[in-house]
Amino acid sequence: MKLQTVGALFGAAALAVSMSACSTTNDTQTKDATGDAAAKPTVYASTDVWASVAKAVVGDKADVITSIDQPNLDPHSYEASVKDKKLVNQASVVIVNGGGYDDWALQLAKSAGKKPTVLNAVELAGIDCGDAEGHDHEAGHEHEDAHEHEEGHEHEEAHEHEETHEHEHEEGHEEGHEHEGHHHHHHHCAVNEHVFYDLHAVSEVAKAVASTMSKADSDNAASYQDAAKAFQGKLDELESQAEQIKARGEKHSLATEPLANYLLEDAGIHDLTPEEYVEQSETESGPSVKTQADTKALITDGKVDLLLLNSQTEDPVSQDLQDAAKAKGIPVVTLTETLAGASDYVSWIGAALDQIDNALK
Repeated sequence: MKLQTVGALFGAAALAVSMSACSTTNDTQTKDATGDAAAKPTVYASTDVWASVAKAVVGDKADVITSIDQPNLDPHSYEASVKDKKLVNQASVVIVNGGGYDDWALQLAKSAGKKPTVLNAVELAGIDCGDAEGHDHEAGHEHEDAHEHEEGHEHEEAHEHEETHEHEHEEGHEEGHEHEGHHHHHHHCAVNEHVFYDLHAVSEVAKAVASTMSKADSDNAASYQDAAKAFQGKLDELESQAEQIKARGEKHSLATEPLANYLLEDAGIHDLTPEEYVEQSETESGPSVKTQADTKALITDGKVDLLLLNSQTEDPVSQDLQDAAKAKGIPVVTLTETLAGASDYVSWIGAALDQIDNALK
């Protein structure tokens, strides 16, 4: 029951914006074997979010291309084209989100003639999608283990959490990609696959990009490693920003979709969204009348401090929750699944944290 709409987080102008050197607007040009471009390796990422992470590491030493670079495209229900296949066939490294989020990209990588190295963010984060019982962060995404940085990253102390983040995750997603105007009910991991909102998962992907590219392009290994360290420093700053929000004390939220739960937990915000609402939202019929009423009551009864809205998957039910929140004076934070006009990953997450911070003041 998720209807695709243009993301509102960074404005309508985002439709015309694509990330520098990370766009599908290259029309899948065939690289001239005698030109400078031919000397550069190519990294493909399914979305502009992961493309931005890759770009932060490879800089101008490699080309970064992507398929999803506009906020009116839903990665869940995206249907790959011949153009996307050509893009993937250019790459020696392919970054996918994994967890069922972008199976279309994973399939393209598997069928690519060059057999690129595939970096799966969900797997790199330590999430075991084969465990149907996996509902918490400890089971497959333990921060203490996942954040111990390997060679080339001197940030271990900043990321060894004393407490393991226990993420409540949702089941009930069915297989199948839906066309625009239908629910994006799809098969994915038993846990929350939106790991691009998990700073620690992003750190693991950046490290993997640096390691993979250093081996494939050894002449620029030092550049990749240095860039990865610099990017890690920026992630540390975002982590500190989240910790500052957390220091105010526990807050409670309701979300129209479990999009930013990892980031919310880093910020000390407890998600109260009923599991029934999450599960039923992914079905053809959507949440039942009772589930809608129970969910809305969290707002009308003042049980939550803010409502989080995924502007790329708005529908009548989420709009009703938004209207109820505004009527109650509860702030609404609007988030997206793509950069939606942000210049890069760090500014995108920074803007999300700013929204959350301002909403709770």
